[in-house]
Amino acid sequence: MKSIDNVFQKEFRAMMEARRGRFGDSVSYINLPLPTETASGGLSVVKVKGVVEPFFDRLNGLEVCLTGRMALKKRQALSDGTFRLDADGGFVYHHIAVKQDCVAVVSPVSIGLKRYTLKDGVKTEHIVSDDFKYVDFLDIPSGRQYIYILPKKNVFRLSMCALIVTPNKHRVFYKGLKVALQSGTYVYLYVIPYKYRETSGGRMVCLKASCDMDQEILEVIKGWEQHGLLFNTKLSEVEVSENTVTNLSISCFDGSCLEQDYVQCTVSLAAETEVDE
Repeated sequence: MKSIDNVFQKEFRAMMEARRGRFGDSVSYINLPLPTETASGGLSVVKVKGVVEPFFDRLNGLEVCLTGRMALKKRQALSDGTFRLDADGGFVYHHIAVKQDCVAVVSPVSIGLKRYTLKDGVKTEHIVSDDFKYVDFLDIPSGRQYIYILPKKNVFRLSMCALIVTPNKHRVFYKGLKVALQSGTYVYLYVIPYKYRETSGGRMVCLKASCDMDQEILEVIKGWEQHGLLFNTKLSEVEVSENTVTNLSISCFDGSCLEQDYVQCTVSLAAETEVDE
């Protein structure tokens, strides 16, 4: 004799198929509301450590982004703090070269670099070491970003993880959820090691230097509940299941990657370069 839970499972699957046939792709992962969304690809996040250079040491412990191959240029400043303009009203730039043992990074944090400092009550010109440089700032929709040049030995690449929503199953992930939508379709939430090719076919909710995304997942689920996209999870619980699922609307499964094996950062970019050579 089949248990009530087994009958409920079959009825739930039949209902999902009927709704999927009725609503089709009217609700898909593409138009699901998300609390945040990050463009995938082209983002390399690093951490600054061990800087002793005055002012630049304020970047210690911060996550910043590498500029990649962006050509660096610095606006020429006048003595009154304004920028020099050419005959057409455009900025006049200095082109900035990055030494082989240095990298350029972008951060929303201003280090407050000053040309003069007080030392023993005496105003002294502050000379920045050769391997450090403040380049310029950029104003973008998310806020002002500052460009700095730092030694590679003080920059550590982070092992980033991404939270994605996708209609497809993934093989490599730290945590996964299968979510049943009221439209009869299923979507998956995965915490995966951040690689551009792994996020293809999905939407990236956020990036984080950690594989613990429980809070971010909760925010996504709450948002879908508020929009009436999910079934009542309390009413879809089962005690006995053919495949160990305990909730038919949201089911969790263990990842192929172990959380205890996650390492946020290991060696500096300088050490990476030595290995490559």
